[in-house]
Amino acid sequence: MPTMPEEFRRKTMEGWEKAKADKLERRRQNREKWAKRRDWSDDNEHKIAVAIEANGAGGSRSLAALRTIMTDPDTPLHRRLDAAEVVLAFELGPGAAVGADIDQIAAGSYQFLNAVIDTAGTPEALRFRCLKMIASVENARAASKNTVAEHAAKRELLLKLVNSERVRTFRAAGVWSEAVKTDAWALKNGDDFPWPADWPGDWPWPPASFSTALEKVFGVTAFREQLRAVKATNRADDWERFLGPTH
Repeated sequence: MPTMPEEFRRKTMEGWEKAKADKLERRRQNREKWAKRRDWSDDNEHKIAVAIEANGAGGSRSLAALRTIMTDPDTPLHRRLDAAEVVLAFELGPGAAVGADIDQIAAGSYQFLNAVIDTAGTPEALRFRCLKMIASVENARAASKNTVAEHAAKRELLLKLVNSERVRTFRAAGVWSEAVKTDAWALKNGDDFPWPADWPGDWPWPPASFSTALEKVFGVTAFREQLRAVKATNRADDWERFLGPTH
């Protein structure tokens, strides 16, 4: 069997020794990098002096406890954010209800999350987590704003339909010339009045085909009866008296 030349054997051994030394050096450098790297557990122990009031109403005793955790500057930040996430899940549901003050939707949580982001030294991972929760608040506020605007448009429409139905009823009874001498019969913008059945509803606004959509959703005869039943609740809305004593 032919023997390996001595020169080839020497170079092979040198190459192997160098590869082994390089590998050990890479391991050493990696250990140094990991030693210098801030451990993730630092984030879990990180605290910031962001103190806010535990505002917000509603919910159970456990929810009140979570609000307290969220606002406690002595609690580790990651735990405060855990609490804020649960509080937000509660606040964003009813927060989009019509009539709610848009700026008050999750106001305490929103204030806390922004304060965390603006505080120097907040770990990047926790800052990013705050940004995601803030986006959910802003989305809920935008949706609430759109809903309020849509309901306002439907309310104005309803008011005009109610007054139109009253005029139609007066004309059919032959008393319009007498009723028109005053506006006491009319529903006003400043009046409080209830929504009839199926209003404001989830039907699209504005409807693509107005009359067809209303007829499909409500039905003409039944809808006219609903309109005649709508009355102001903040005053005596006795519009039927213009129809005479038989009504």
